[in-house]
Amino acid sequence: MRRICLAGLCCLVMSGIKAQVTTQSASKPLVPKHGKFGGQRFMKKVVIPPPGRPPLQGSGGLKEGVYKFAEAIPVNINLLSQSGSASAGGNRIFCLKVKARRATSLSLEFENFYLPQGAEMYLYNAAGTMLTGPVTSQENRPSGAWGSDVYTDDAVVIEVKVPEEMVSQFSARIVNVGYGFRELPSASSRFGDAGSCNVNAVCPLGNGWDFEQRSVALILDSKGGSWTGTLINNTCNNGVPYLLTASHAATLASSQPIGKWRFIFQYKSSTCTPQQDGSMHLLFNGAKLRANSSWSDFALVELDQTPPQNSGITYAGWDRRGIASPNATCFHHPLGDVMKVSYDADPVVRTAYPGTTGNVFWQTNWNQGVTEEGSSGSSLFNNEHNIIGQLRGGYSYCGGNDLRDYYGAFDVSWAGSGTPATRLMDWLDPLNTNAMVLQGIASNQYSIAGPQQFCASGSYTITNLPAGTAVSWQQPSPAGVVSLSVSGNQATLTRITDGVFTIQATINLCGKLITMASSEIRSGSFPLALQKQQTSCNSVDFTLEGNLPVATYNWTSGAGDILFNGTSSSAVTTVPYISATGTIGSVAVSTANSCGGTSDSYADFIPYQQDIQYGMYQPMLNGDHIVATVNPSEFVREYNWYLNGVLVQAGNSNYYNSSTTPAESSLLVCGNNSLKVEGVTDCGVVLLANDDYIEKACGNTFKVISGVQLFPNPAAENITVSLKKNVGIHKDESISSKVKFIGSVTIYDKFGNTRKIQRFGGMQQSVNVSISGLQPGIYFIEISDGTNKVKEPLSVK
Repeated sequence: MRRICLAGLCCLVMSGIKAQVTTQSASKPLVPKHGKFGGQRFMKKVVIPPPGRPPLQGSGGLKEGVYKFAEAIPVNINLLSQSGSASAGGNRIFCLKVKARRATSLSLEFENFYLPQGAEMYLYNAAGTMLTGPVTSQENRPSGAWGSDVYTDDAVVIEVKVPEEMVSQFSARIVNVGYGFRELPSASSRFGDAGSCNVNAVCPLGNGWDFEQRSVALILDSKGGSWTGTLINNTCNNGVPYLLTASHAATLASSQPIGKWRFIFQYKSSTCTPQQDGSMHLLFNGAKLRANSSWSDFALVELDQTPPQNSGITYAGWDRRGIASPNATCFHHPLGDVMKVSYDADPVVRTAYPGTTGNVFWQTNWNQGVTEEGSSGSSLFNNEHNIIGQLRGGYSYCGGNDLRDYYGAFDVSWAGSGTPATRLMDWLDPLNTNAMVLQGIASNQYSIAGPQQFCASGSYTITNLPAGTAVSWQQPSPAGVVSLSVSGNQATLTRITDGVFTIQATINLCGKLITMASSEIRSGSFPLALQKQQTSCNSVDFTLEGNLPVATYNWTSGAGDILFNGTSSSAVTTVPYISATGTIGSVAVSTANSCGGTSDSYADFIPYQQDIQYGMYQPMLNGDHIVATVNPSEFVREYNWYLNGVLVQAGNSNYYNSSTTPAESSLLVCGNNSLKVEGVTDCGVVLLANDDYIEKACGNTFKVISGVQLFPNPAAENITVSLKKNVGIHKDESISSKVKFIGSVTIYDKFGNTRKIQRFGGMQQSVNVSISGLQPGIYFIEISDGTNKVKEPLSVK
């Protein structure tokens, strides 16, 4: 039974008006073990029951319809109140997993969606191999609608980071879960494998068509359907995001508002064979219907978002002459798969669509590739790479004998049914130029051209500026680096001081304002940062950081010896310039740059030099204990710790706690003390750190035993916090009270800042706490039962 090629995918729609959102796919996880913001440590989960599976669409015959692989399940999930949450670094982190049993894919539709300034949201599948984000306040829409990507898995994790002072403004409610019910034959694509005779767009058959491929979009509605469309240029060349697709697909999806449609660009396999899921693609959300007609089966919509200059997206050209092309090419998303290419090596034929009258369609008969459900609305390109029609349907399928398909003729759609709502001409030729052929443009068609660095002044213009178009130049930012003068459409920037700045310009094309910004521009000569890195026990690399055009670099050692002169921006020094035993070494570099100036940079270096991080906990009888750490070094095999000149610990630990040594009573310290740590390296024993001024309070009358045990300590990923039995307070109950159960655990850094809070129920005596994400160093853990509190030091390695 023969079948028609049509539309394809289901997912819930995402909204936004200013910027694209990127989804990445990979074979390995793209998120850390505990989540993008560490939210999986306190994540909550909502489970969605499966729907009654709808009947699958059959294959064979001439048919039309949106490819449907998922069902929308109504839900009411408040992300703010139903997520797990915790505070971290001045932000509130929310984390929720939405799981749907036995689903082949998932997507989410939101209402009341609002992200305040500074907030970021990421979504990813349970395996972490698909990651969408960051989603920011730029995605907020007046309608409050937003929709996610479609994820290959039965679970989606949502993590949101919101500044604490903005939490009251954050809102998001999931109202539909797109439950994928189509079985996926393999892991090579997200939604379903297209027929095996289809050809990936990246294959040789698609060579030379990269520009056109970047205009093609996979279109998704919010109820489980998808098809294909193409971004198209207009005679103003002003980047209005008009997209051409099929009227029948838009009509069949009319129960879902066009404002909730989503458009995915650049969804392609990176290899010809075997097929791979697209490694990165761009999502745009929401559109408005501008014109459509069932006669030639076209629909023109305008995206709510304009692709930014850096998106790489293009606007395809078109040809309305009605001339039969000697060959034809189509790029499409059959079954919602990665982009495919089909090719007809013979002239297309003007004909009627089966069962109708009027020769208003182009007929193809494919030589390579076919079309399938999900391909509907895709554009047919002539041999000059311009659009001549969009797909309505046909008979082609892999293994079929009849490979005919039918595309509504662009020249017929141009005049349509005689009104702006039923024809293309009003939208694609707003100035009534009567153009018959129009070439495509790129999203970065207009950009600022000029030098990236100048000594005294530089001139800047706009690329591809149409004749008669005026340019409005904005003052450079930050102010005070250069001055601006304008002559006609050219801007001249004159150096005031050495520095870095950007400049913006705006043009008006047919009433649409296009603003472009330069990349960073440098004026004059200015100092470059000299970076240093130890690469072995007695070798240090020095590198000048920056990209200033230079003539020569003159490197000298601290003793004044010339290391070398030349054009290299890095130098490596070894003994005797840098001493392995800790002697200070210095390196200087003098840079003669293209502006005729010089820039001098210096760097001193002591191998292994570090700072001791230490703290204390009290009260202790007649003194305090010391806990200290230094950052580990790959060149150090052992650490020797000295307290007041006495070797108190030797071994492979970069952590020292005086209370854990056998001679505990003799190591209680008060008054002025010194602590030193040496490293044993292949080049000998070197001083890592030294502190001669550690003051400890003395005279505490009572010693308190906290009754808390941390294991392990030092630790890297997780610790167990346990309450010991039969320990308490000596001599004075007023000093503290014993913690009776673990109600909460709070981790502070050595400066007293809260780094983590975790709460527990059930009056537990032992709990596990994740410390993943904490930097190596000294911390303090506070254990509370709601009334009593105790603190213990913790070393994170």
